[in-house]
Amino acid sequence: MIVSVFRCLARRITLGLLCVLLAHPAAARVVDDLYSARVSVQDRSQASLDAAARDGLSEVLVKITGSREVLSLPVLDRAVRDARDLLQQFSYQSSGDGRDLEIELRFSSETVRGLVIEAGAPLWTANRPQVLVWMVVDGPGGRQLVDAESYPDVVASMQRAFERRGLPLVMPILDLDDVVALSPGDVWRQGLAEIMQASARYPAEQILIGRVAALSGDRWLGDWLLYDGRSRADRPVNAGSADAFLEAGVDLVAGVVAGRFALTSSVAGSNSGARVEVSGVSNYSDYAAIVSWLESLELVEYANVEWLRGDRLTLRLVAQTDLQSLRPLIELNSRLVPDNRGGDGANLVYVWQN
Repeated sequence: MIVSVFRCLARRITLGLLCVLLAHPAAARVVDDLYSARVSVQDRSQASLDAAARDGLSEVLVKITGSREVLSLPVLDRAVRDARDLLQQFSYQSSGDGRDLEIELRFSSETVRGLVIEAGAPLWTANRPQVLVWMVVDGPGGRQLVDAESYPDVVASMQRAFERRGLPLVMPILDLDDVVALSPGDVWRQGLAEIMQASARYPAEQILIGRVAALSGDRWLGDWLLYDGRSRADRPVNAGSADAFLEAGVDLVAGVVAGRFALTSSVAGSNSGARVEVSGVSNYSDYAAIVSWLESLELVEYANVEWLRGDRLTLRLVAQTDLQSLRPLIELNSRLVPDNRGGDGANLVYVWQN
């Protein structure tokens, strides 16, 4: 009876209260507007709107799956061709001088998500790790770390590139603490010990390190390194512009992170056999935070309580994916610490950290 009351109350928790109860982990953030896109247009004609809808839906599909390859899937290819039908709303925006015109497009999240599931594509949820970027440019004046003051155009382009892929970007503020802790030379040689120490003050799980030589003819020659404290991924880049160099870095992040966190969906129906056990649940706030976190994950329909005994809570997840696929996403919440003493292939066991 008590469990039923708890379950009913938990459904009523608002997103704002959830954030307070959860003490949302610093390394992850819920990304807004995954189903929106902003596209440049020539005019307000019907033809421009149709083309913009196709470009915008393509951007949304790449953003929510983490892969450009999904655009070739027959279900999603047809959806892009008929993108106008999936629009919920759109609005035009002009620049201050009136020269540039953009259209902001919002698509039906339920319909688009259903199409991704029907296509058998992975679904990358809105809970995404933040990415800290250290970048050094070797230019005419020597090597210099990138920030909004030294390279405003580069930072603006980087912000837009991260936004297009639905990635939370963190830029270092390069104050006295950063300058003392990390030099342009440290970043250029990819000194991971120094970079990790300087990064400790920032709320990010992934660290992206870029080094590039700005050559004549607008050539940008360098590489990107993505590091999370455990594993690394590298990508050399020979680009014809700063934007192309930045896009290569963002593509690296999206590919690696989506590969870890994107969920393989199923159209066969919900999986109701996924069980999660959590110990250390001492009060209602703990209970509500755990249930609400699990139910905030896309492809999780319900977190049904099986029992609550002492400080141990057992839930069965109704989800459109398997439990092992959900594991890395569940563990974005740093208060859910894996308990390796229990569990088997069918269960996940955690200790709730207050």
